[in-house]
Amino acid sequence: MTRLLGSAMVAALLACCPSFASAGDVPSGPTVVERPESDVVLLRLRLDQATLADTLPTYENRGSVLVPLGEICRLLGLGISVELARGFASGFFIQERRRFALDLVARTVLVDGKAKRFDLTRIELHRDDIYVDATLLSEWLPLHLDVDLLASAITARPEEKLPLQLRLEREQKLTSLVGGVDRAVYPRFKLPYRLLDGPFIDQALRLSRVAAPGGGQRNALEYSTYATGDVLFMEGSAFVSGTQQGVADSRFSLGRKDPDGRLLGPLGAREVSVGDVFHPGMDLIAAPTSGPGLVISNFPLDLQSQFDRQSFRGDLPPGWEAELYRGAELLAFAQARPDGLYEFLDVPLLFGLNVFHVELYGPQGQHRSETRRFNVLDTLTPKGRLYYRLAGDDPGSRLLGTGLPGAEARSSVEVSAGLAKNLSLSMGVASLGLQDRQHTYGKAALRAYWGFLFANVDFVIDRGGGSAWQGTALSRLGAFGLQVQHAEFDRFVSELYPSGELLLSRTAIRLDAAIPETLLPTIPILFELRQDRFAGGQRVTSISGRVSAFRRGLAIANQMNWNYTSGFGPLAASTGSGQLLVSKFLQRFAVRGEIAYAVKPGAAITSVALTGEKRVGEGLLLSAGVNRINSSGDTRFLAGVSRTDGPIGYTVTAEYSSLKGLGASALLSLSVGRDGRGGGWFTQARPLAGSGAVSGRAFLDANGNGLMDTGEQAIAGAGFLVNGAGSLIRTSARGEALLPNLSPYQDFDLAVAPSTLEDPFWIPAVAGVRVSPRPGKVARVDFPVVVSGEISGTVYLRGIGKDQQASGVELELVDQHGVVRQKARSGYDGFYDIAAIVPGKYTLSVTAASVVRLRVSAPSLAVTIASSGTVLDGIDFVLPANVS
Repeated sequence: MTRLLGSAMVAALLACCPSFASAGDVPSGPTVVERPESDVVLLRLRLDQATLADTLPTYENRGSVLVPLGEICRLLGLGISVELARGFASGFFIQERRRFALDLVARTVLVDGKAKRFDLTRIELHRDDIYVDATLLSEWLPLHLDVDLLASAITARPEEKLPLQLRLEREQKLTSLVGGVDRAVYPRFKLPYRLLDGPFIDQALRLSRVAAPGGGQRNALEYSTYATGDVLFMEGSAFVSGTQQGVADSRFSLGRKDPDGRLLGPLGAREVSVGDVFHPGMDLIAAPTSGPGLVISNFPLDLQSQFDRQSFRGDLPPGWEAELYRGAELLAFAQARPDGLYEFLDVPLLFGLNVFHVELYGPQGQHRSETRRFNVLDTLTPKGRLYYRLAGDDPGSRLLGTGLPGAEARSSVEVSAGLAKNLSLSMGVASLGLQDRQHTYGKAALRAYWGFLFANVDFVIDRGGGSAWQGTALSRLGAFGLQVQHAEFDRFVSELYPSGELLLSRTAIRLDAAIPETLLPTIPILFELRQDRFAGGQRVTSISGRVSAFRRGLAIANQMNWNYTSGFGPLAASTGSGQLLVSKFLQRFAVRGEIAYAVKPGAAITSVALTGEKRVGEGLLLSAGVNRINSSGDTRFLAGVSRTDGPIGYTVTAEYSSLKGLGASALLSLSVGRDGRGGGWFTQARPLAGSGAVSGRAFLDANGNGLMDTGEQAIAGAGFLVNGAGSLIRTSARGEALLPNLSPYQDFDLAVAPSTLEDPFWIPAVAGVRVSPRPGKVARVDFPVVVSGEISGTVYLRGIGKDQQASGVELELVDQHGVVRQKARSGYDGFYDIAAIVPGKYTLSVTAASVVRLRVSAPSLAVTIASSGTVLDGIDFVLPANVS
């Protein structure tokens, strides 16, 4: 019935209103703005430490940014909806009494009962949403939207807690208690390994004119190639960089990762890697390193490598930079290394949940973000579980090029067992070559957790002589986090404690807190005191302090370190130094600065680096910078222009050095990948090799088997939801669309956006799928669409002489597996309607709660919805009184 009435109404509107017919779903009253797809700027939407959308469509407008009102409200959980046909938005903010109404035709907005007017040029009506100037929306609602175009992000900062924030806080609290919450609803898509598949290739070429040794100028050539894909039914990667003189560095790896632990049969491994691998290090023995080697492990893939700190490692193309954040706290900068990697080693973990963001920035203005979550409590092995890791690498060796100077080969075997709910035991053996000899260590560790206290004790014995133990306790009391650590050494030597003056003991205390936001933003503070006692009688005391702040896209952090020696024997001079870091993006302008300074023995600035970037025109980025190193007396000035869009990216830079004179360079970058289905190639300026992709195909599944059979219709123009947020990518005439640049090893929920289907009665046959992309791999996912069915009728209560219409009766539609698919409640006249039903066989009945409440007997009815879309009208229910 609803379908027939709806079709008739649409036909009448099209016949009577030609202007309406020409404008699609939008009447001729409000003007519809048609912008080219090239104008779209895709941004991430953040709320606190959560990313709500990775691809939010926005548009630049007169120096500001237009954001989709309906999509923003949906993602933030606000009760405001958009009616495109009227150019109208209405609803409430947090509480129903706080009403909001926007009328584009009348040019008025109603906020909390107060009518306001606005500049219509700051709002645009599009076919998919009403786009509002972000600053204008911040004026209307107690909600600030901080837009960072160069960071490709919008940060929502409500003046009061949103219901969504309260829910996220509950989830985070639950995460800290039980070690994780899975939001999974969709089934996981299996991504098989193939003999050969891919590849994705990033190619960079730099031509430079630089100062030559002995004076004059010379030309220099640098190149790098990074490729990923499936090789020999494993995930393969290769990196080669060099100059005109030959290969300078290289790394190769093959491996597999399976979060469900189904590798190597009975071993149940989650990771198997050979080639260039990452050794996580071992407490008291070895530092984290990367180099040629082997890793076999069944530890969870997202588990931190050590209980109180974490090392971060990833791919970083030439010319890129990386920033590390804990929440909004800026921790460190890093530039690309010759081997195409970035590393942040031994970053301290605070008690509770730690959310880290690695922000990666390219020379042509590209931006990538990686998010990692760690909890100290997760290092407790669950009761009854057994984890193991076999790892070995040689960071001083490379097949081509050079390795890490001074680093020695190491190998280790670790086993961890959960003894009780809050107690685990781990044991290990490690072999490490040091300057004096080859050392073999045996290690045991106990970890326990009691409510507000986490404790860890390590014992290490060197087979050649020497031993050590270390105890650590972590806790949080209110806003204060505390870590106390003490270690004792008996003639112990390792990579972390090299030979020389023998260390007897080390005591460290760390305190962290955050000054809550008042007139100033939240200010995280970290203070650490450490004292080393040596066999010669000396005591070395180290004091470090860190304070940082983040406000509206600007992050500032200052770190200070003091060292002084006391006791007997020769005493080293006291030293004090610091580092001030400044970043980030303010609308269309970006700034990044670093000042290194000494406080003792003499106060001086040792180096200064400052760079700025500004977007101009279509896809162009201007950059300038200055770098001063006082020890060498060299001052460098740089200026450049980059192209960020299109199939090829480039950066042209001019440089002046006070010591070496003028120089110039040109960097060309190109990324290519194989299309997931047609086998063709596509190119883009943005790097591809470190990411995955999905090739989605939408089709009308006429026979309901979930497969696209010969003769079935491909659906063009269909869009997708990525983690609940809409994507502007649409399917081609073949029903196919490629979604590239998906972060690897992270779960993405993908679904067809029903609003993009041309027939309002088409619905996705499945709600969606969950995909975990792999680098260099295209996941080929089919999304069948079916014609939905509908059931309607009236519910009656059988009375004496005449049946009465029954309101408020709840009915449920149950599938063949006993799963309730939909519910409906009868209206005041007893009428009910269940629409958008996926084809299949069902049982329709009154719910048990309604049967008990009304004291009636309720029949059930078997119904079938055909794949062509069945409309069942007049399916009435007569409920007789239950005489029993």
